[in-house]
Amino acid sequence: LDGAGTLDIDTFSFMATGGALYTVETLNLRSGANTYLRIRDTDGVTILAFNDDRASGDLSSRIDWTAPRSDLFYAQVLPWFGVADYGSYDLKISSETLVDDDADGFDTSTDCNDADPAINPGVAEVCDGIDQNCNGQVDEGFDQDADGYTTCQGDCNDLEPSVNPGIAEIPENGIDDDCNGLIDDATPVDVVTIIQAVWWPTLETLLVEATSSGQPDAVLTVVGFGAMTYEPTNTKYVYTTVIAVAPDFVAIVSSQLGSATVPVIERPATGGGGGGSGDGDIGCRTEESSPGGPICTLNED
Repeated sequence: LDGAGTLDIDTFSFMATGGALYTVETLNLRSGANTYLRIRDTDGVTILAFNDDRASGDLSSRIDWTAPRSDLFYAQVLPWFGVADYGSYDLKISSETLVDDDADGFDTSTDCNDADPAINPGVAEVCDGIDQNCNGQVDEGFDQDADGYTTCQGDCNDLEPSVNPGIAEIPENGIDDDCNGLIDDATPVDVVTIIQAVWWPTLETLLVEATSSGQPDAVLTVVGFGAMTYEPTNTKYVYTTVIAVAPDFVAIVSSQLGSATVPVIERPATGGGGGGSGDGDIGCRTEESSPGGPICTLNED
């Protein structure tokens, strides 16, 4: 501010780091100085920021400014037009300290989590409820049907807005509407295991034994014959019936939607007294109290 009667502009160049916050200010005004401060772009023409008085009654100037990129910029100080032609000032340009604690190549000016190298503006967003790429959005691109549920929030069909965890299941449409893993909310399928399906021609008796992952609550039925009886002591289901001609296969279905099929094995049996092993491994006996057919047991001698 030279008092020569012409506008005296002081220009200072400085290097700035993109994304860093800078404070450009005039201090210690003397001899009636009244500063006006501005920051110009690299071209020396475009004004990026400006300030007259720092505060009411304070004729110094201050600009808090974030550099748009890493480049050379200019700070200019001039007197407020027609107010002060004399005086002096100090110019100070300072910046926050930028760090890169996770060494991922992005400092705190752009890295939204500088303690995790997997989070920075250079990584691709993944669906996990975290803003990986530091753009201020969480899991963008993972809710394609715009129903408010991302794929990692349980949306089992992200191309259909009427299918998501917030939808009520619609009966008998063959679709898992509420994404709970069950179509039409049917009971989960259990596993049926057939232990044996044996037919003795001399006794004309069929024996079927099985287990179920849903036992004892599941009801097992031999298709074409009838329901099986659960034996708690032996933890298995049993079915016997008198039949002159054995089927080639037996199938069992469960009330909990499981099923199984095996071929029927033909075996000789010990006599009606039940007991000995002989050439056979099955003992059967007929009792008046068992109208459904002989009582047969497996001998494991």
